[in-house]
Amino acid sequence: GARTRSTGSFSSTGRGSRTLSFFSSSGHEDTSGESQGPSRSDADSAEQPPLSLSIFPALQHLVLEGIPIDRVDQLLPLRAQLKGISLRRSPIVSLADALLRGAGEVRGAGQNGRATEDLLAAAADPGESVALLSSMPASMTPPITWQWRALRELEITDCGLQALDASIRLAPHVSTLLLTRNALCALPASLSFCTDLVHLDLSGNIGLGPVLGMAPECIGAVRVLKLRRCCLRSCVGLDRLLALEEIDLRDNSISEFAEVNRVASLPFLRSLDLRGCPVCSSRRYRIRVLALLQPFRRQLAPVGRVASDRADVLP
Repeated sequence: GARTRSTGSFSSTGRGSRTLSFFSSSGHEDTSGESQGPSRSDADSAEQPPLSLSIFPALQHLVLEGIPIDRVDQLLPLRAQLKGISLRRSPIVSLADALLRGAGEVRGAGQNGRATEDLLAAAADPGESVALLSSMPASMTPPITWQWRALRELEITDCGLQALDASIRLAPHVSTLLLTRNALCALPASLSFCTDLVHLDLSGNIGLGPVLGMAPECIGAVRVLKLRRCCLRSCVGLDRLLALEEIDLRDNSISEFAEVNRVASLPFLRSLDLRGCPVCSSRRYRIRVLALLQPFRRQLAPVGRVASDRADVLP
């Protein structure tokens, strides 16, 4: 992989690099867990030339830290091969800023100036592409030529992300989605198009509390869910995520054992982290929580009454 810290220019080593990482020299590590937000001066941005990814034909993993996404060219043409994208402290208002970045580049790629047969190429801008995707029936899958069909891991951390728009439909095979320390207030139904999603991290999105506003059907297959420091007071809705195996609820405002019981009774749950929640100050809370966990109940239940397969429990 190629790693560099760049001040006024982008640089890297190796044209055949499969992993490419760019870091801003003005960036800093965040150890507090609080959102630092994307930060850069207009002067610094103006001095930096664009980075063209076309010189990395074998690229599979891209990491941008403190580098604005609008400084990157030729990202969209790589949507058939990129397996992982990590954006950290890069200003992004909506997901379309990342997944539809460079639509104009594809639009101009047709021979003799003719547009390619591509939704993204036909649209004038990312906003128009999102509108077209939103208008598609839920039962319709975007053609494979539109999709980021190789993308499995998507990280957008500390970027000021405010919404998950319909562009998420273009990444149906994402299995790991990390959206920590952003400005999300709710999860849209469009997440249901990510049918392979098993790991979802929403930690640090304080606007999600006090109750997680979402349709459980959207992330019903998720096995690992991280909601640290989301200002949650209730676990309403989480009790319907029947596939959950691990859930991180650290540093929230959960104070009642009735709320803990909502998730502790999930059939496949094996890890529940409540550190930093008011409920932990209760006397003998560990014993009480352990008594609620489903695996302990299974040991005492008659064999014939225990679901032996996920198919017996999941819809």
